[in-house]
Amino acid sequence: MLFKICKNPKCNKEFVLNRKDKVFCTRRCKTIYFRITKPTIYKQYLKKHYINNADKIIKRNNEYYLKHRDKTIKYLSQYYYDNFEYYQKARKEHYLNNIEYYKQYAKQYRKDKPHIYKDANARRKASKLKATPKFANLQKIKEIYMNCPVGYHVDHIVPLQGKNVCGLHVEWNLQYLTPYDNKSKSNKLIIWLHLY
Repeated sequence: MLFKICKNPKCNKEFVLNRKDKVFCTRRCKTIYFRITKPTIYKQYLKKHYINNADKIIKRNNEYYLKHRDKTIKYLSQYYYDNFEYYQKARKEHYLNNIEYYKQYAKQYRKDKPHIYKDANARRKASKLKATPKFANLQKIKEIYMNCPVGYHVDHIVPLQGKNVCGLHVEWNLQYLTPYDNKSKSNKLIIWLHLY
Protein backbone atom coordinates (compact mmCIF):
# COMPACT_ATOMS: atom_id res chain seq x y z
CA MET A 1 0.00 0.00 0.00
CA LEU A 2 1.17 3.50 -0.84
CA PHE A 3 0.87 6.31 1.70
CA LYS A 4 0.86 10.05 1.08
CA ILE A 5 0.89 13.11 3.35
CA CYS A 6 -2.13 15.43 3.15
CA LYS A 7 -1.45 18.72 1.34
CA ASN A 8 -3.42 20.70 3.93
CA PRO A 9 -0.78 22.35 6.20
CA LYS A 10 -3.11 22.15 9.22
CA CYS A 11 -3.59 18.39 8.80
CA ASN A 12 -0.34 16.71 7.55
CA LYS A 13 -1.82 13.23 8.15
CA GLU A 14 -0.75 10.15 6.25
CA PHE A 15 -3.47 8.51 4.17
CA VAL A 16 -3.76 5.52 1.89
CA LEU A 17 -3.30 6.51 -1.74
CA ASN A 18 -6.13 4.88 -3.69
CA ARG A 19 -5.93 7.35 -6.62
CA LYS A 20 -2.82 8.86 -8.21
CA ASP A 21 -4.19 12.42 -8.28
CA LYS A 22 -5.40 12.42 -4.65
CA VAL A 23 -3.58 15.02 -2.49
CA PHE A 24 -5.99 15.55 0.44
CA CYS A 25 -7.07 12.98 3.00
CA THR A 26 -10.68 14.28 3.17
CA ARG A 27 -12.97 16.77 1.45
CA ARG A 28 -12.89 18.88 4.61
CA CYS A 29 -9.10 19.20 4.32
CA LYS A 30 -9.49 20.27 0.69
CA THR A 31 -12.04 22.95 1.67
CA ILE A 32 -9.81 24.27 4.48
CA TYR A 33 -6.80 24.36 2.15
CA PHE A 34 -8.60 26.42 -0.52
CA ARG A 35 -10.17 28.71 2.09
CA ILE A 36 -6.68 29.54 3.42
CA THR A 37 -4.61 29.64 0.23
CA LYS A 38 -7.10 31.03 -2.33
CA PRO A 39 -9.83 32.95 -0.46
CA THR A 40 -11.14 34.90 -3.51
CA ILE A 41 -11.54 31.74 -5.62
CA TYR A 42 -13.16 29.98 -2.66
CA LYS A 43 -15.68 32.85 -2.17
CA GLN A 44 -16.56 32.75 -5.88
CA TYR A 45 -17.07 28.99 -5.64
CA LEU A 46 -19.36 29.45 -2.61
CA LYS A 47 -21.43 32.10 -4.44
CA LYS A 48 -21.87 29.84 -7.48
CA HIS A 49 -22.71 26.90 -5.24
CA TYR A 50 -25.33 28.94 -3.36
CA ILE A 51 -26.91 30.23 -6.59
CA ASN A 52 -27.12 26.70 -8.01
CA ASN A 53 -28.41 25.10 -4.79
CA ALA A 54 -30.26 27.96 -3.06
CA ASP A 55 -33.52 26.02 -2.57
CA LYS A 56 -31.77 23.00 -1.01
CA ILE A 57 -29.59 25.17 1.25
CA ILE A 58 -32.53 27.28 2.48
CA LYS A 59 -34.62 24.15 3.13
CA ARG A 60 -31.76 22.47 5.02
CA ASN A 61 -31.12 25.61 7.11
CA ASN A 62 -34.82 25.94 7.97
CA GLU A 63 -35.03 22.29 9.01
CA TYR A 64 -31.94 22.69 11.20
CA TYR A 65 -33.38 25.83 12.78
CA LEU A 66 -36.69 24.13 13.57
CA LYS A 67 -34.93 21.12 15.15
CA HIS A 68 -32.42 23.18 17.15
CA ARG A 69 -34.35 26.43 17.68
CA ASP A 70 -33.29 27.10 21.29
CA LYS A 71 -29.66 26.27 20.60
CA THR A 72 -29.59 28.52 17.50
CA ILE A 73 -31.24 31.49 19.25
CA LYS A 74 -28.85 31.16 22.19
CA TYR A 75 -25.83 31.01 19.87
CA LEU A 76 -26.98 33.98 17.75
CA SER A 77 -27.77 36.18 20.74
CA GLN A 78 -24.40 35.35 22.33
CA TYR A 79 -22.65 36.08 19.02
CA TYR A 80 -24.49 39.43 18.79
CA TYR A 81 -23.45 40.46 22.32
CA ASP A 82 -19.85 39.35 21.74
CA ASN A 83 -19.70 41.48 18.57
CA PHE A 84 -21.98 44.31 19.72
CA GLU A 85 -19.51 47.11 18.90
CA TYR A 86 -19.04 45.78 15.36
CA TYR A 87 -22.81 45.67 14.75
CA GLN A 88 -23.28 49.14 16.25
CA LYS A 89 -20.55 50.56 14.01
CA ALA A 90 -21.96 48.77 10.94
CA ARG A 91 -25.49 50.08 11.63
CA LYS A 92 -24.20 53.63 12.04
CA GLU A 93 -22.17 53.37 8.84
CA HIS A 94 -25.15 51.96 6.93
CA TYR A 95 -27.41 54.73 8.23
CA LEU A 96 -24.94 57.46 7.26
CA ASN A 97 -24.39 55.95 3.79
CA ASN A 98 -28.15 55.65 3.15
CA ILE A 99 -29.43 58.72 4.98
CA GLU A 100 -31.50 59.94 2.02
CA TYR A 101 -33.29 56.59 1.80
CA TYR A 102 -34.16 56.70 5.52
CA LYS A 103 -35.45 60.29 5.24
CA GLN A 104 -37.62 59.35 2.26
CA TYR A 105 -38.89 56.23 4.04
CA ALA A 106 -39.80 58.22 7.17
CA LYS A 107 -41.60 60.86 5.08
CA GLN A 108 -43.62 58.19 3.26
CA TYR A 109 -44.42 56.38 6.53
CA ARG A 110 -45.70 59.65 8.03
CA LYS A 111 -47.95 60.15 4.98
CA ASP A 112 -49.27 56.57 5.09
CA LYS A 113 -49.89 56.45 8.87
CA PRO A 114 -50.49 59.99 10.17
CA HIS A 115 -52.56 58.71 13.13
CA ILE A 116 -49.46 57.06 14.66
CA TYR A 117 -47.53 60.35 14.58
CA LYS A 118 -50.47 62.39 15.92
CA ASP A 119 -50.85 59.94 18.82
CA ALA A 120 -47.11 59.97 19.58
CA ASN A 121 -46.94 63.79 19.47
CA ALA A 122 -49.99 64.12 21.75
CA ARG A 123 -48.48 61.70 24.28
CA ARG A 124 -45.12 63.51 24.12
CA LYS A 125 -46.74 66.93 24.71
CA ALA A 126 -48.72 65.54 27.63
CA SER A 127 -45.65 63.95 29.22
CA LYS A 128 -43.67 67.18 28.70
CA LEU A 129 -46.39 69.17 30.46
CA LYS A 130 -46.47 66.67 33.34
CA ALA A 131 -42.66 66.68 33.55
CA THR A 132 -42.35 70.51 33.65
CA PRO A 133 -42.30 71.56 37.33
CA LYS A 134 -43.26 75.04 38.56
CA PHE A 135 -39.64 75.89 39.39
CA ALA A 136 -38.43 75.24 35.79
CA ASN A 137 -36.86 78.29 34.13
CA LEU A 138 -38.90 78.36 30.88
CA GLN A 139 -36.87 81.30 29.51
CA LYS A 140 -33.61 79.34 29.83
CA ILE A 141 -35.23 76.27 28.22
CA LYS A 142 -36.31 78.44 25.25
CA GLU A 143 -32.75 79.80 24.95
CA ILE A 144 -31.31 76.26 24.91
CA TYR A 145 -33.68 75.31 22.07
CA MET A 146 -32.95 78.57 20.17
CA ASN A 147 -29.14 78.24 20.55
CA CYS A 148 -29.07 74.61 19.37
CA PRO A 149 -26.19 74.23 16.84
CA VAL A 150 -27.15 73.46 13.25
CA GLY A 151 -27.34 69.69 12.67
CA TYR A 152 -27.95 68.87 16.35
CA HIS A 153 -31.00 67.92 18.43
CA VAL A 154 -31.92 68.98 21.96
CA ASP A 155 -32.15 65.82 24.07
CA HIS A 156 -33.25 65.04 27.61
CA ILE A 157 -30.35 63.45 29.52
CA VAL A 158 -32.77 61.60 31.80
CA PRO A 159 -35.64 60.70 29.42
CA LEU A 160 -39.15 61.96 30.09
CA GLN A 161 -40.66 58.54 29.36
CA GLY A 162 -37.85 56.17 30.40
CA LYS A 163 -38.35 52.51 31.31
CA ASN A 164 -36.62 52.64 34.71
CA VAL A 165 -36.40 56.38 35.42
CA CYS A 166 -38.27 59.49 34.26
CA GLY A 167 -36.66 62.92 34.19
CA LEU A 168 -37.98 66.47 34.31
CA HIS A 169 -38.27 69.04 31.53
CA VAL A 170 -35.82 71.48 33.11
CA GLU A 171 -32.75 73.34 31.82
CA TRP A 172 -30.14 71.11 33.51
CA ASN A 173 -31.69 67.97 31.96
CA LEU A 174 -31.08 69.14 28.37
CA GLN A 175 -28.11 68.47 26.11
CA TYR A 176 -27.20 68.74 22.41
CA LEU A 177 -26.78 65.51 20.43
CA THR A 178 -26.25 64.59 16.80
CA PRO A 179 -29.42 63.22 15.14
CA TYR A 180 -27.96 59.68 14.96
CA ASP A 181 -26.93 59.67 18.63
CA ASN A 182 -30.31 61.06 19.67
CA LYS A 183 -32.26 58.44 17.71
CA SER A 184 -30.05 55.57 18.89
CA LYS A 185 -30.33 56.75 22.52
CA SER A 186 -34.15 56.80 22.29
CA ASN A 187 -35.58 56.72 25.86
CA LYS A 188 -32.51 55.18 27.52
CA LEU A 189 -30.38 56.84 30.18
CA ILE A 190 -27.05 57.30 28.38
CA ILE A 191 -24.84 60.31 29.01
CA TRP A 192 -23.03 61.49 25.87
CA LEU A 193 -19.95 63.63 26.32
CA HIS A 194 -19.67 66.19 23.52
CA LEU A 195 -17.17 68.96 24.15
CA TYR A 196 -17.89 72.31 22.50
